[in-house]
Order: sequence, then C-alpha cells, then structure tokens
Amino acid sequence: MKILAGAIGSDIHTAGILNFLNLARNEGYETIYIGSVIGIDKLLDSIEEASPDIVAVSYRLGKESCEQLLRELKVSLENRGIEKRLIFGGTVETAEVAEKSGLFEKVFDGSEMPEEVVMFLRGKTDEKGEVDYPQTLLERIASKKPYPLIRHHIGLETVDATEEAVRKLAESGLLDIISLAPDQNCQQWFFQQENMISSEDGAGGAPFRKREDFERMYAASRTGNYPLMRCYSGTRDLLKFSLLFKETLNNAWAAIPISWYSQLDGRSDRELLEAIRDNQAAIAWNGGKGIPVEINEAHQWA
Repeated sequence: MKILAGAIGSDIHTAGILNFLNLARNEGYETIYIGSVIGIDKLLDSIEEASPDIVAVSYRLGKESCEQLLRELKVSLENRGIEKRLIFGGTVETAEVAEKSGLFEKVFDGSEMPEEVVMFLRGKTDEKGEVDYPQTLLERIASKKPYPLIRHHIGLETVDATEEAVRKLAESGLLDIISLAPDQNCQQWFFQQENMISSEDGAGGAPFRKREDFERMYAASRTGNYPLMRCYSGTRDLLKFSLLFKETLNNAWAAIPISWYSQLDGRSDRELLEAIRDNQAAIAWNGGKGIPVEINEAHQWA
C-alpha cells in the first residue's frame, strides 16, 4: 500500500503529516512526501505520477481558506477523473470543514491518540471510517501493539457517581480498560445480601446491589473508544460472579486467586480447602469460556 501526502495551499506546517507518515511506514506502507505549500494542480500531478492508494492532505491555517481549497480540490478531482481514497489532517477548525466537504474517508483533527491512527492504518475501522475497537483482551492487545493497554480502576461511593465516572472515562478515549471496584459488601455478600453490614456500604468501592447496576456500567462505557470492562471477581461465590460479569460486562478477564478470599486472608469466611475448590472451579469456567484468568497471589498481597 502506498500513501502520498502533503500540506496544501500556503500551509508550511509539516510536523503532523510527517508524524503520520512515520506511523504509516512503521505499519509497512510505502510513503511519498511531496512537501508543503502545495498547489492543487501540483497535488493532482503528483497523484497521477505516483498512483498512490491513499492521498493524505494537510491544512491548518483557517476555516475560510480551507473551504475554498477543498472546493477547488473537489472540482479539480472531478475534472481530471481522479478517484482515490482521501484522508485529511488539520486543526479542529479545519477538520470540521473537511468533514462537511464529504471528500474524505477519514479526518484527523490532532486530538487523536497515536494508536487510533495506527488502528486506522491497520484497517480497524467500520464502513463510516470509525475505529472498530476490539472487545476482547487478546484482540485489543494485538490491535494496539506496540502500545500498551491503559487501565483505570474505579469504584466511587455511589452507583450513580461511578456510572458518571465510567462515562467520562470512556468519552475521553484515554483508556483501554475500565476496571470496576465493588465495595466489600458486594464482593462478599452480593448473593446473600441479608448478611451485609449497612454501615460498610460504599467502603472500598461502589455499592453494586443489582444485576442492573453492572448493566448500567457497561452501557455507560459504550462511547468514546469503547473500553473493555472488567470487575473484581468477588471474594465468595466466584463462579456465580463469573457468569454475572460475563453476561453484564463482557468481562475482559478474571482475577482469581488459588487460595485467597478465605480464612487465610480474611476476605471471606470460607475454609481454605473450600476456597481452593471454589476458586479452581471459577478458573476452569472462565478458561472454558475463553476468558483470560489472572492468578493474583503472586503480585497483590503476597
């Protein structure tokens, strides 16, 4: 695949488009940079000469001048019978003009994370040119490589506050994974709520009490870059929690100990051998469903 790129009109800014071409080369594209301050006729001459698969146009100087340039570009393309995949890079203001022009498959306004550009280059977009964010852990790792996945842990004192925080985090596009923290009442007694101690509601996490609470968190995350969702495994009834989190959150992975959440560490009242049997059953269930499992003795409280 070949990409031809340049800054049109009187625009001398080059850093953005050169960075884009560097990302493209790293993804295996052949790149051709034709410079800055490129007139429309010279741009089209270069397209006809190089016959690229994609043409990347940059313009950062102003909305009105951008509108005029893109009108000229559209007419010139039609007159020469040139049909190419076009993408645009600029400022928020010029990107708005580019979107309205209808010329471009994808428009970048400079606010994107590098991995979003990389996913576009890898073809991880839908028919509207929007990024198709993978929704399993291994696919997300592969799609973002060589960049790491970024996770944030959230569990505020109320479900409403946690829901709003999840929405804001998703909208920011800065995270790949949102990890939910239920309070200890939830982790230990969600399926036996008559044993909860009301004075500890919201202690150490959000007071999730209903299946619908987790469904609300997932719905709130369906925006921005559609981060993966996951949750603490619970400190008893881990198998029931595993099913709940799979059905409500599409749990990205389960963190399940071999021996903890027992009388050994005081996180539940289960006897040690009972906890080991229950935990192994939950590990097997998640593995059988293709859900990665993190064994957390080695790095959490050891």
